[in-house]
Amino acid sequence: MKILITGAKGFLGSAFVNELAKAGKHEIIALVKDAGQHYDAVKYISADLSNSSFTDNIPGTADCVIYLAQSNQYRNFPSGAPDMFAVNTAAVASLLDWSSKNGVKKFIYASTGNVYEPRQELLKETHSTRPNSFYAASKLSAELLVQSYSGTFDTIVLRVFSLYGPGQQGMMIPGIIQKIYNSDPIALAENAGIYLTPLYIADAVKMLTLISEQPVSSGIYNFSGSQTASLMDIVKILSDKIGINPSLTITQNAPAWLAGDGSKLYQSINFKPETTLKEGLSLTIDQYKHD
Repeated sequence: MKILITGAKGFLGSAFVNELAKAGKHEIIALVKDAGQHYDAVKYISADLSNSSFTDNIPGTADCVIYLAQSNQYRNFPSGAPDMFAVNTAAVASLLDWSSKNGVKKFIYASTGNVYEPRQELLKETHSTRPNSFYAASKLSAELLVQSYSGTFDTIVLRVFSLYGPGQQGMMIPGIIQKIYNSDPIALAENAGIYLTPLYIADAVKMLTLISEQPVSSGIYNFSGSQTASLMDIVKILSDKIGINPSLTITQNAPAWLAGDGSKLYQSINFKPETTLKEGLSLTIDQYKHD
């Protein structure tokens, strides 16, 4: 199978491409800004997704397209809004059009759990959406575009929740690790913080591989871990592993929830995340110490 991937140098994309390359079962084309990196099993193509003509650089056709790219300007609003729209939405539309003309059979789009209307419970795919940021709105807009092609090829939308693991930078869990080491205060609403369903990177790669290789019905799927945990649970596991007591600031705010029910996807691919939160965080810390 020929697989076309965007975001191949991101946290999930690089781990996924590495596993596909090692397996050697597929022909892989990776669209990246800088095509200097190469694997024998991967063809890297220079493509600036913020440029509407980027599809002109794609050679040949593909059986499966996996859109993992996202704008790196997601924290910069309003200054980053044009880039977020270009990469998160407009580029998806361009690649959908290219896919419809080039025999693509399956299109997988990585969205975000942030598109949901907040609820203090596990979020299901049937729950309503209400993006609270431009970033989330750009992702939801792309979801609607992807779904409009469901009569042309299989369309799989993955709403990603709390991905983590060794090598990740700039996200919540690496930030918490740094705060524990630095003895910086960690704010926790009502001694809990936020409730999450963290997904370890190795499980995410396995799930994405199964989605790409197996028949999966078109639709929206939560891409999440199977264990619900509070930020306090995460801090405790990390601080115990590191051996440093965390500096905590307890606020009176109600704990937030960003936790997805992934059972629909687990049933579809006959796989459930295997890495416990304690195991995954321990592996993350071990890599952090090594680095």
